[in-house]
Amino acid sequence: SGMANAAVTLSDEWSAFHNIAGIVNDKDNTISLWYKNNFGIQGLKQTAMSCTRNLRSGAIASSFYRYGSEEYRLNRIAFGYAHKIDKVRLGIQVNYNQVSIPEQDTKAAVVVEMGGIVELIPSTLFFGASVCNITQAFRNGSLLPVILKAGLSYRIQNKIMLNGEVEKDIHYKPTVK
Repeated sequence: SGMANAAVTLSDEWSAFHNIAGIVNDKDNTISLWYKNNFGIQGLKQTAMSCTRNLRSGAIASSFYRYGSEEYRLNRIAFGYAHKIDKVRLGIQVNYNQVSIPEQDTKAAVVVEMGGIVELIPSTLFFGASVCNITQAFRNGSLLPVILKAGLSYRIQNKIMLNGEVEKDIHYKPTVK
């Protein structure tokens, strides 16, 4: 959040939520948990979990996200795989999205997303891109968001970086981060 969610170039345990290609990194296997209760309001509660496992030929991740309360609930369960070839990371993820509203049918859809990260200058300059809902899945007769992201990251030192990103939902104007 402190980086305006400009995370399409990052490789860490939360990459399952930003760019699946980023799960391939030099870290050990991880389990990460996150909880946020916005303004103490029950209906704005968010919970997330991510599990990553390094393999000989890449990495796998599973993640879970929940937003809302009994009145309105959004759930997302995802499974992804990413592989690194020299300075290029590529990944694909399948998401099961579900919306629950009392006294209405629960609606669900399967969404596929892909991403990539390229190390342009070793350990210094990175380019990342991802596409969410490449299959253009529909729910309730409406197209789910198709979101394109692209960004650059300049790593000045080990823990100092400058990130920039453009995010485009095909129905709205681009957002610059």
